[in-house]
Amino acid sequence: MNIVSFLIAEFARIEPQGGLTVVNAFNQLEGPGPEWGVPVMYLSLITEAHPRAAGTTHALEIRLIDSDREPVVTEPFQSEITFLEREFPRPGMPLRHITTAGIYGAKFLKPGPYAFEAYIDGIYSGSATLYVSQTEARG
Repeated sequence: MNIVSFLIAEFARIEPQGGLTVVNAFNQLEGPGPEWGVPVMYLSLITEAHPRAAGTTHALEIRLIDSDREPVVTEPFQSEITFLEREFPRPGMPLRHITTAGIYGAKFLKPGPYAFEAYIDGIYSGSATLYVSQTEARG
């Protein structure tokens, strides 16, 4: 099982036909400090697995941490990944699962790198880095 895409965006959703819509993906935020944030950020995570994984379900947890590995959001995002059997399988083509998550009320207390870390079945599986910087004083 592999994470093939992990994006931070202003908005993300799974379309009824199964596609993924992502609006304004980003990896940096700039704010006035000393404490700033955004009301909501969305994560999109695409995971692929071998066709033998069809029918299996896995626990997903996403944590937002600062550079000291301290949690930024008290409750990590938790969900399940279920790999469904393809209706029309193609030889060699992996199974795919898309997850979207809204992250609400994240506050950044200092500039620097932050990470969204994904754990599948308790095992670290990948991350997306968010760089937070303080706006320059103008005067």
